[in-house]
Amino acid sequence: MPAEQRSLAAAGARAHGSLETRSVRAYALVRRNRPPETSEGAMDEDKFNIEVRKFLKEVGITSQREIERAVREAIEAGRIKGNEKLKISARIQIERVALDHSVKGDIALA
Repeated sequence: MPAEQRSLAAAGARAHGSLETRSVRAYALVRRNRPPETSEGAMDEDKFNIEVRKFLKEVGITSQREIERAVREAIEAGRIKGNEKLKISARIQIERVALDHSVKGDIALA
């Protein structure tokens, strides 16, 4: 992505919220700091970005469905009331690149 497009994308992302801003910054950082390409095994940055986004979309969609199902079942079974805050965490691992990333937060039900 040329510098002009990165600047425009970053400006647009800032206007739309911090998550998008972080994504644009992370993408720009990866693009800027990528290793020199060789004729052997060169990574296609655009394909990589699309594949990561497809994976994260799948994670997001399936995780949301499972969270909603589990919370509804817990309310019906009386394990929770439905007005509390639930602690939540997610973990992404990629063994071959030594990635072990965790995100923690809360989900308020009322």
